[in-house]
Amino acid sequence: MKTYDHIIRFTLLIIVVILGFFIVRTYMVPDSFGIHGSYTYAYYRAESETEQANMPAAYQGAEHCSACHGPEAVTLSDGAHAALDCESCHGAFKAHNNNTRLRMVISDSVNTCMLCHEGLNARPAEFPQIASFEKHITDQGETLLPDMNCTICHDPHAPM
Repeated sequence: MKTYDHIIRFTLLIIVVILGFFIVRTYMVPDSFGIHGSYTYAYYRAESETEQANMPAAYQGAEHCSACHGPEAVTLSDGAHAALDCESCHGAFKAHNNNTRLRMVISDSVNTCMLCHEGLNARPAEFPQIASFEKHITDQGETLLPDMNCTICHDPHAPM
């Protein structure tokens, strides 16, 4: 029997680990996890819907911005960026939307524009794409300056 003691101890260890896992799981996993009404889903927690609905909205949408920024909204609605919300470029700025004195971020960095306009094979050919900002500037016959950005030539609210 002495030759099998290590196997018995290992088996008992495995059993203790498995039992420990299920004991910890019962305290860590919420009761609603995987259950929604009479249905049982994997990796779904019913309370998450209510929790998410009760969270304050970070993004308000372009119609919320147009209440105070009417001229920009009109210009944007007639331009090539009409499908974009203001917060696509300006970012979520819930405090500004709640009429505080905080200013909206005005990003004039090339990286902001290149999020959508960087040349990628997956984008449709008719979508305005730029292989590189430096090449785009030289193709226009301009000289690249250190502080140059897209908004020097393009109005983001009414691009070409």
